[in-house]
Amino acid sequence: MHRSPSPIVLFLIQLFLIALPTQALARDNIILNSPRSLTIPGQDLLFDISTQNVEGRVQATIFHRTTGKTAFQRLPLAEAGEERFAAVLSGEQIPAEGIEFYVEVRNDANQIFTLPEKNPMGLPRRLAFATGQSATEPLTFPDMNGMSMASRRPAITAPLPVGTLSPGPDTVRIALDDVDVTALAVITEATVSYTPDADLDYGPHHVIVEVLGQDGQPLPQEHWFFSVPQSDTFDRAQASFQLDTDLGFKLADDSNTEYADWTSQTSGTLSAELAKGDLKVTLDANAWYIDDSEGTPGQDEFSMNSYLLRFDYHRQSLSLGDVMVETPELTGGYLALRGGLLDLNADKTSLQGFMLRSNTVTDIEDSFSLPGPERRYLGAMLTRTLSEERNVQIKATAISGESSESDDYDGGSLLPSNEGQIYSVLLSGAIVDQLLLGEAEYAESFFDLDSRDSLGRKRGQAWRTKVWGRRQTMDYGGTYASLDRDFQSIIAPDAINNRKEYTLFAAKTFEESSLTLNALHSYDNAEKLENIPTIRNTGLDLGYSLNRPDWPFVFANANLNWQDSGHEPDEFESVENQSRILAVGFSLARDTWSVVPSYVFTSLDDRSASDMDGTSHQILLSVGWQPLPVLSFNPALTYAWTETDPGSLVVEDWLATLSTTWLVNEVQNLSLTVSGLDSQADDDSVHLRVYSGQAQYNWVLGLDFLESVTKTLGLRGQYSRTKDYVTHDDEEEYVAFLSLNFSIPVTWP
Repeated sequence: MHRSPSPIVLFLIQLFLIALPTQALARDNIILNSPRSLTIPGQDLLFDISTQNVEGRVQATIFHRTTGKTAFQRLPLAEAGEERFAAVLSGEQIPAEGIEFYVEVRNDANQIFTLPEKNPMGLPRRLAFATGQSATEPLTFPDMNGMSMASRRPAITAPLPVGTLSPGPDTVRIALDDVDVTALAVITEATVSYTPDADLDYGPHHVIVEVLGQDGQPLPQEHWFFSVPQSDTFDRAQASFQLDTDLGFKLADDSNTEYADWTSQTSGTLSAELAKGDLKVTLDANAWYIDDSEGTPGQDEFSMNSYLLRFDYHRQSLSLGDVMVETPELTGGYLALRGGLLDLNADKTSLQGFMLRSNTVTDIEDSFSLPGPERRYLGAMLTRTLSEERNVQIKATAISGESSESDDYDGGSLLPSNEGQIYSVLLSGAIVDQLLLGEAEYAESFFDLDSRDSLGRKRGQAWRTKVWGRRQTMDYGGTYASLDRDFQSIIAPDAINNRKEYTLFAAKTFEESSLTLNALHSYDNAEKLENIPTIRNTGLDLGYSLNRPDWPFVFANANLNWQDSGHEPDEFESVENQSRILAVGFSLARDTWSVVPSYVFTSLDDRSASDMDGTSHQILLSVGWQPLPVLSFNPALTYAWTETDPGSLVVEDWLATLSTTWLVNEVQNLSLTVSGLDSQADDDSVHLRVYSGQAQYNWVLGLDFLESVTKTLGLRGQYSRTKDYVTHDDEEEYVAFLSLNFSIPVTWP
């Protein structure tokens, strides 16, 4: 029998191998494009940021206060483009003494990035303003304001007021599309001009000019726009298509394993954009075609893997394809399915309507229809801002859904077909600036676990409240949720109900380290139904990390969980156990090497009748070494010791892996991965050794024909051997393939 290594071991290998790069990306996640200098009180202030290396859905916020004050005000930033967020602080909110501010970015993984990166509340950015306004005549708009330009490298020129204070880089600034180009501009006594050294993108462009007047005080910014239309029909039109085809031919294999004589995999990726005035249309799609000599049953030859067609007009949008909808927590959270999403926005009100389905599209004519999906949802979310100053919002959600019967329902393992509706009202806002924020949600569900008849429809209710905040370098908060026995969301029909749950969390950030604390207490069968026990769970999680320059990155995490039961029915054995997990380690990297050691201890103390105690120790050492720019080695060694009751069976696992990459030259490369696993029980019931290896050689062909096409010849081989010392089985598997890959890029124009 082939025994694979523990999933926990494999998870730790992946986790700690990426721990170091993750820390490296933690820097420079936020770029501040605006505000700049030369801004005066009473003038609207533009906050504009760009994010990088921040994955998932992002929310960005500016926290600002009058210089010398304590409390920060919250200003949410809206999406202003790809990885761009912006908002305007009205001039009435800008005092003459200046403001202090910091930027906070959060993603859906609850990662928090700030600018400044360290101690943003204690050391915020400061923006001082001039105390008066220049008496100099203001700038005049240039002739190109609002014009369409035929040239993609137009001369951008703005006249300067007569008597501008010493015109030069210190007193004059010009920015194109929020990029400061002053260093490349020509500044004279009368004008400032800039000519791009590369073709501008088609579409609209934004210019900002700032100057100091004769008295040394800043003039209000001057903004103007011009466009470079691509044609009379579109301001901007572009498309790209990438076609990748991989042909594999079997060269040799063992006689005991069946491999297809040939395989063919083709992938096509399309990206297109059209823009005219305020209307923008984008399309991103990816499709696959898979085939082999065996005609493998159940394998879709054509699959529309993903696609998204989006129409944007002003602040309104319509998306068709693979969309993601963020619903409130009690209704089910995120929905990432195929369908349509309409997003309408007014001054303080937004409306989202969606129609979603779960089936994978396998043909073009099915792309927009909704016949008989496995799951379908129809819903809407209405959000109204009641107070911009405190960001008080109310959101109402209504969703109706249906899930078809699972194929395995007759076996009793999955849910039958079900249907239902769920309604939610969520109120959120700042209670005490950023010191205390809160939200409360009430949800009501109507759910039928089996839609094959008209019986069994039940009405349920749920409540959830959450408060959280930040004070200087401390984040904190807590939640409470109560779900009655009949509450069931159609989005998550198998989620637990009849529960009460309490959570507390806190995080303290120091100059070079951080400490986190999470606590959970829950009651299952909170209504104490007959014939069902009440299960109580209490969990505590404590984490610490140290990230000091030139030191190893150190991490430690401890988790404790207690579980017991009450209200047990007759003949039900009570539950009482305690589990513990401790993980510690560090990662250290230098120019040509890195090392990541770690240790994980887990134990279960089961005091119930089953007495399933268990203990395990896992040690991981991962190393990276690059002796030459073209050669790298990544060895890893894992040891696991696991003891389980009853019987006190002890199993020891050793896993060693080595990955090597060699860039032979500019067009040839070689990669090799080998591993060995030894797993043995102390009672000799298990003793297994597995050896495996995989090698891949790639050669980019530089032939004269089709020069724009990347042509890669590959030779791939796999080998594995499994020796079972208990059954005395010895199995070998190997296969070798010759592959030919064509990568064809097509761009327009």
